[in-house]
Amino acid sequence: MKIHRVLILPDQHCPNHDVRTFKAINNFIADQWFDEVVDLGDFMDFEMISRFNAEMFRKLEGKRILHDYDVANDVLDQRLKILKKVNPLVKYVLLEGNHDYRMEVLIDKAPQFEGILEVAKNLHLEERGIVWIPSWSKGELYKVGKLNLMHGDYIGKYHASKMIDVYGVNLVYGHSHDHQVFEKTTKDHVNPRMAMSLGHLADPNKLKYTRGRPNNWSQLIGVAEVRPDGNFNLTPIRIIDHQFSYNGKVYKG
Repeated sequence: MKIHRVLILPDQHCPNHDVRTFKAINNFIADQWFDEVVDLGDFMDFEMISRFNAEMFRKLEGKRILHDYDVANDVLDQRLKILKKVNPLVKYVLLEGNHDYRMEVLIDKAPQFEGILEVAKNLHLEERGIVWIPSWSKGELYKVGKLNLMHGDYIGKYHASKMIDVYGVNLVYGHSHDHQVFEKTTKDHVNPRMAMSLGHLADPNKLKYTRGRPNNWSQLIGVAEVRPDGNFNLTPIRIIDHQFSYNGKVYKG
C-alpha cells in the first residue's frame, strides 16, 4: 500500500523567518522522503506595506520589497535543492496568506505596479513548478485525500472549533501562530472531523507587531501520511529552542 507523505509548513514570514529553526527543518528534509510539501501561507511578511505601519517611517527605515523577495527566493532555493535531491519529483504547493495578500492590496491602491510586484511573479513560482493557491483572497482549500489545507480565517481562544463549524471538513491551517486541535463528532460516531492549527516558523523577535509582549505562539511543522483510501494520520512536530525529534532522531538548527 503506497503512502503519500506530505510535509506541512506554517507561517514563515520571510525575511522574518527563524533562521536556526529553518536549518533544523532542512536537516530533517534531507533525511526524509516526501511526495509533497504544502506551505500554509504567510510565506512573506511584507511589514513595510502593512496598514498597521502606515506612516511609521522610523520603524520601516531601510526596508525594501526587493530585498525581502531576495531573502525569500534564497529560502526556496535551499529548500527545493534539498527536497529534490531526495525526491526529484516532489510536488510543492504554496498557499496565499493574509500577509502575502498585502501585495495585492498595494497593487489595488497603485495599479501601475500590476505585473511587477506580485508574489507569484517575484518568487518565480511557475518556473519552479510550484503550485500557487489563492487561499486568502478566494477562500480556496487544497485537498490531499480527505485532508484539507488552507491558510486560516480566525484567531482567538477557540479558533479551531470555529474552523470546523464553518468548514465541516478535516482541516489543517496556520494563521493563528498557536497550536490548537478540535474534533467534532459526526452522525456515524466513527469518523469525527478534525481542525488543527500548526503554529508558525517566524522569529518572534523580528516581528515588530508583537512589541515584546507575551504570547502563546508555538513553532511546529506537520507530517501527514495519506493512505490510498484518502484517510490519513497527521503528526504535529513541536519545535523548541530550534530543535525537535522525529523517529528517535534529533534535528538541530
